[in-house]
Formats: sequence, structure tokens, C-alpha cells
Amino acid sequence: MTGNVRVGKRFRLSKRVYEWREEDMLNLLGSSRKPVFVHADHQILYVNPAMTELLGLTGEVMMGQPLHSLVFPSGSKAESAGTDGATVERIWRHGQLMEMKAVNLPFNYKGKPSRLVMLEEDVQEGGMETGAGGKKVEQQHYESLVEHNPAAISSLDLQGVIRTANPAMEAMSGFTAKELIGTHLLQMIDPADVAHTKLCLEQTIQGKPANCEMVFYQKDGTAIDIGVKFVPIIVNGVISGIYYIGKNITHRKKAEQELRHTKVQLESLFTNTSDAIMIFDRAAKVLKVNPAFEKMYGWTAEQVLGQQVPLLPPDKWQEIERACDHVVRHGSLNGIEMEFIRKDGARVQTSVTLSPIEDGNGNIVAFAAMSRDVSERIRMEKSLRESEAKYRLIAENMSDLIAIYDREGRITYASPSFKYILGEEPDLKQKVRIEQWVHAHDRKRIRETFDKMVDTQQAARFEYRYTTSRKQNIYLEASGIPVMGESRQVDGVVVVSRDITTRKKTEAALQEAEEKYRSLVEEALVGVYLIQDWEITYVNPRCAEMLGYTREDMFNKSVHNYIYPDDIGKLTKKIRQRKGKSVHFFFRALHKDGRAVDVELHGTMTTYKEKPAIIGTVMDITERIKTEELLRKSDKLSVVGQLAAGVAHEIRNPLTSLKGFVQLLKAKKQGQEQYLDIMLSELDRINYIVSEFMVIAKPQVINFRPKDVNRILWDVIPLLDTQAIMNNVQIQMKAEKNLPHIHCDENQLKQVFINILKNAIESMPTGGKIRIKVKGDLKGKLQVRIIDQGSGIAPDRLPQLGEPFYTTKEKGTGLGLMVCYKIIEMHRGTIKIKSKLNQGTTVDITLPAFFPPDPNSCQE
Repeated sequence: MTGNVRVGKRFRLSKRVYEWREEDMLNLLGSSRKPVFVHADHQILYVNPAMTELLGLTGEVMMGQPLHSLVFPSGSKAESAGTDGATVERIWRHGQLMEMKAVNLPFNYKGKPSRLVMLEEDVQEGGMETGAGGKKVEQQHYESLVEHNPAAISSLDLQGVIRTANPAMEAMSGFTAKELIGTHLLQMIDPADVAHTKLCLEQTIQGKPANCEMVFYQKDGTAIDIGVKFVPIIVNGVISGIYYIGKNITHRKKAEQELRHTKVQLESLFTNTSDAIMIFDRAAKVLKVNPAFEKMYGWTAEQVLGQQVPLLPPDKWQEIERACDHVVRHGSLNGIEMEFIRKDGARVQTSVTLSPIEDGNGNIVAFAAMSRDVSERIRMEKSLRESEAKYRLIAENMSDLIAIYDREGRITYASPSFKYILGEEPDLKQKVRIEQWVHAHDRKRIRETFDKMVDTQQAARFEYRYTTSRKQNIYLEASGIPVMGESRQVDGVVVVSRDITTRKKTEAALQEAEEKYRSLVEEALVGVYLIQDWEITYVNPRCAEMLGYTREDMFNKSVHNYIYPDDIGKLTKKIRQRKGKSVHFFFRALHKDGRAVDVELHGTMTTYKEKPAIIGTVMDITERIKTEELLRKSDKLSVVGQLAAGVAHEIRNPLTSLKGFVQLLKAKKQGQEQYLDIMLSELDRINYIVSEFMVIAKPQVINFRPKDVNRILWDVIPLLDTQAIMNNVQIQMKAEKNLPHIHCDENQLKQVFINILKNAIESMPTGGKIRIKVKGDLKGKLQVRIIDQGSGIAPDRLPQLGEPFYTTKEKGTGLGLMVCYKIIEMHRGTIKIKSKLNQGTTVDITLPAFFPPDPNSCQE
């Protein structure tokens, strides 16, 4: 849209202004009363104060915004103007379109081609369009500007309550517009900022826009810093509300805080560093010095500020000028050694670092000289050079191997002892590397150790082997010490080596002997122990296994923890009453599971680590004691067998006569047959008992046949019914079906079942139940379990059951259960008895099942 704009003298003056320096141009535009803005690539780069006043927005809000947020795109000619000239621009102002004359010029803003636009007066009062339709378009444009504006914009009523909020406000706060509307702004900011914000709101209500900063709390509670512009909303000349235009300035505030922190740190460094710092301009006039400068050179800051640098002798000025020129062209200089003069005239050897100081445009305006007194270092270097000859004399006459290597590992010096110990000396001209002097198996490790010393600047100790020309291995122990250069880098490494071949051979022999004896102890079949102060210092694996522990469990524990409580006193007493250095006795050890283990202990008094100790062996003799017990039982059985044979032989002869005469009396039929029958029955019973004695005495002829164990039990139970009824005892039997047969002598098994059932009945004089359970298992065995509710057997008597003449009954002989054990043993079965006092007894009889051979199987 082009208007009739005069482009006379004023325009030509504007072009002349364009040719000025950019800095001068911006200063002129900043003081101009005409609104001016600069744009390029669709972005606003600059607005002057008159422009911000015209639009009611801050420069911070407008900078970097797209051009269409300021100039209505469909009416803008600023972008398309190919030549300098006048245009008519449509400008947004408080959401309204305003048509203004403009001067549109090319402009170089901070080195970037841009356009400068200077606005004149309105072309038409009230905007581009009039009427209801025009106002509607303007309203839509205004709403579009607010909705798409990157700044957070809200309208407030005169009390500060939010009435509208654009999307940017929602994004910044985290609340939706619905949540924001009706909320008082002061409720969303930090209490410390409320008073200042109230003043800004009151100023805006009086018609004066106000700027302020505050801490704003987002929906999730996060605090952010925002910069706010409050603008009055004027309708028909009356202030009806307030525009809130906010921008998140958290990053800027943080940057400012970090800048202040950095400034404080730099000031602290400048003030507290031990190096003397002097800042001087390009005319060599002192601008600033730190306390270390005053202390080192004797001048106070007041005496040197504004004066030429007082430290240089007259003949050294050219040297410092050359150094400054080098800094200007190439940058900082580090470690320049110079001689400065103190206030008292003394000369100080210093190491100087000279650095440039630039202004905001990158121009070097001053120099910073940081100096350090190195007089002592130079003196020490001189002393070192003087002492080097002394140390070289010592090195040349030492028997140890002394070598110096550079940082790459090439030898630069070797002491004469190389030829004496190794039989040869290295050729220094060939720069032999360190790993070439060692055994092939040690080269990689030595190279890694050497590189580590160079990298870490730390000394190291190591061992290596050297193979002589006669193919002999020499063991060497070495210390490597890095040598630091002036640049604080490792210049080389001094390695001092000593021949330890004899020591290594002795250590190898000792280690071999130790491993041999350790193997004997560790693999021993008996337990080995070492005790000090009644604590276990060592046990071998067998000793720990014997008691159910690991070796780690037993180390440094009291020996009393592993002795059966009843034997602790006896053991302690015997050790204290020992004669000589040896001890040997039997006691019970305490297993981890709580049971007692019979052991035999041998021990010898010794000294270990300068303290008294007992070392010895311990053996588990539980099985040996069981074997001895079995031998004693076997002797008893042998005696019982011999006694039974004699008794049976002596009783059978008179029994035969008695039975014969009773049979004769019965044959005469004198009316006493019932008594005679009783006598014959008792005589048969006595004869049966005598036969049982013979079972004990010698093996009997046994008639084994496959039988059903359930059938045998059903035959036995009726025989005991009468005695069971008399004692108010019920016998119940539960058996699995389809059980395999057993290979047995039926009469002998009946005798076993009768004996056990009779014992069960007799143990329940007041009545009860006897349960019989028969079942099979997957291992080809049958189990007969007989459970009574009798008085039970004491735990200490259970191990003696089955011994000859041992019984728990008042009139028992102890032979019945012994015979049962013997019969089940002949049937390759077992009897196990479990009992608790007053809770009954359980007898488990296990017998092998019988499986007939398969007729279809092939047999050789």
C-alpha cells in the first residue's frame, strides 16, 4: 500500500545518516522522538524508546519477535521494497491496526544487512477500516496477536484478578486458562515480591505503565523468575483493567548470579593468590596490583598506580616491549624468566606469565603480568649441579645396578656394576630399551610398570629376571623413580636394581617345603588343629567336616564352643594336669547339629608367633566304639547260645519221660482226661520254648516260601484277640492292596508278629488301640508298622533293646525281642523302634518283596 509521501530533503538527510558509523547512528536513533525499528530475515532486531512508547511494549519483549507481530503482513511493504524510499506500514498497537507513513532504508546492523524503518504520523485516525465489519477484523487481528504471542499475556481487573490468559501464559505457569481465570496474581508470586508488585499495579491503575521482576510459582511448585510489563487498558478514556505481559527471565537471572559469583571468585583469586599480579596499559602505566605484588616488591598500590612499571632495569625495557608485541600478535606468554628490581634495589629472579586484556570489541587495551619468585629454585638448581658430581661418583662405585632411561624407555646411563654383575654393559649409543634387558616372560609387565611410572609420576618397586649370555637367570629387585623436568613432565626414570638370586632360591625352597607340608595337613584323613589362648587358630578341612562346620566358621572361636558341655570341665582339667609337652585323651565333641561325637585327641605344646600353643590331631572314633559294642554283643550272644544249647538238652530228656507217662495215663481213661490234656498242652509249650533256645544256639532249617504278609497278619490277630479283649485293647489293621509277596518262613514271621503284638498289649494295662499299617515302597520293600498307645520306653533304654537278658518288663527274660531281631535279620530285613514315654511305641519292620523270575527272560 503506497501513499503520497514526500521524499524530499528529509529523506536525503536520512540517507546521509545511514552513512554514519553504526554506533553513532544507534545513539542518534535512541534519542529520536520518532518511532524506529530495524528488522532482517523476518525478525525484529532493534526498537528505539519512542517505538516502545508508541506500542506500550518493552524492548525486551519485542526483540527477536517475528516481524508480523509488529507489522501486519498483508499490508507491509517493508519486506518487498527493493529500493530505498517511503512506504505506508500497518502497525499493531494494543491489538489495533494503525496505518503510518514510514522511511524504509537499508541498514548494516552489527555487520548484518538489515532494514531500518522510521515511522511518521498516522495516515487515517482510527485505523484502516471502520464500521462493524472493520472492528470485527481488528478484533480478530488483536486476538491473533495475543494468542500467538510468545510473551505470557493476561488481562487483570483493577483488583489484580486474572480475567484472560493466552497460551504462552498457560505454558509458562503450567495452569490452564480456566484454572488461571479468577485467581489473584498476588497469590501466584513469592510473598517477598508482593509489596513491590502492589506498587506497580497501583502505578498502572494511575495510567503509568510499570516494569518489575518477581518470583512466580508454576503449577508443580517450581519457582521461576519473570520480568513483567503492566500496561493500563483504556476504554473510552477510562482505565478499565491492566495488561500483564510477562517473560521468563530465569536463565538471565541465573547467568547474572553466576556472573556475580565468577566476579567474586576472580576478585578473591586476584587478592589471595601468592603470585604477584600487575595490570598495566599499553603505555606501560600501572592500572592495578594485588597484595602479593606489594609484599614481593615492596611498593604499595598507591605508590605505583598511574605510574610506569617500576620493576624493570633500564636495559630491560626493550625485552618487555618485545614480549608485549608477541602477546598482541600470538597470545599469552608463559614462564618467561626475567630479573625485576624491588623497591629496596634488590634484584629478584622471577618467572612471568604475560596475558592480554581485551575490551568488549576484542581490542587489547592492557596486559596482566603474573610473576613468581624463582630465586630459590635457581639457587637450588645450582646446588644440584654441584652435587651431581658427588652423586655420580657414588653411583659409579656402587654394587647395585643404576640405570637412567628417558621417557620412552631408552637407556641413557648405566653404572659400571652392569659389567660386574651381568657380565656385559649396554651400548649407550644404540639406546637399548628397558624391556630388552629382561627375561622374555617379564617384558610385558616391566613395560607396563615403566609406562605407569611415566604417566602417574609415581615411583614403583618391581622384580624381574635377566638372562645372561651364559643362559643363567639372575633375579633382580628394582626401584624406579621418575625424574621431573622443568615443564613438570617426566623427563626420565632412574632404576636401581639389586641381585636377589640367592634370596629367591631360598624363598622357592621354603615355599616348596611349605606347600608339601600344607598339602599333607590339608589332605590328611585325621583332623589337625592349632589352639592359642583357648581359641582355634587353625583347623584343616577334615577337622571342620568332622563337626559339621566350615573352616571359616571355626577360626578365632573359643574351643569350648565345640566340646560337649558335660566334658568341658574334664578336658580343661586334663590339659592343665598334663605331664610333659604332650596330651592324649578321649572326650565328646559337640557337632553343629547338637549331637555328641566321640573323638580321640593328641596334642603337643609348642610356640606359635611367640605365644604358647597346642598343635595336634583329633580323630572321630564313633564307628570304632560302635564296632567294639557289636563285638561285646556278639560275645553275649555266643554265651547265650551255648547256655541255651545246654539248657535245651538237659530239659528235653525229662520232658520226654513226663510226656510219655502222661500219654499212658490218658490211654487208661480213668476220668481225668481234661487234666491230662492240659498237662500235654503245657508240656508241648515247654518243648516249643526249648526249641526256641535251639534257635539261639544254632542255625535251624528254615522253610522259605512266597507268602502274603497281609494273610500272615490276619492269621496272627485272632490268636491274640482273647488277651486283647481282657486288656480292653482294640487291634486295627490297614493294608494296601495288591502288595507283592515276601520270601519267608511263615511260622517264624508269625512268632515275630505275636511277640511284638503281645508286648504292645502288655504295655497298655488300661486299654487302648493298636494300629497295624502295611504298605510298599518304590525300592522293592514292604513295611509293617505296629503303633501302640502304651507307656513307651525311655530314650536311654532304646539302644539296648534286643540285647540278651535285657527287658523292660518285670517278669521278662529279654530273649523274645532278641529272637525277633535274629529272625528278621535272617529274612534280610530290619526292625526299628521309636518310642516316647507316655506316648506309645512304633515298631517298623521292613522286609524285601519277592518278585518271581520272568519265564520269558533268557538265562545262561
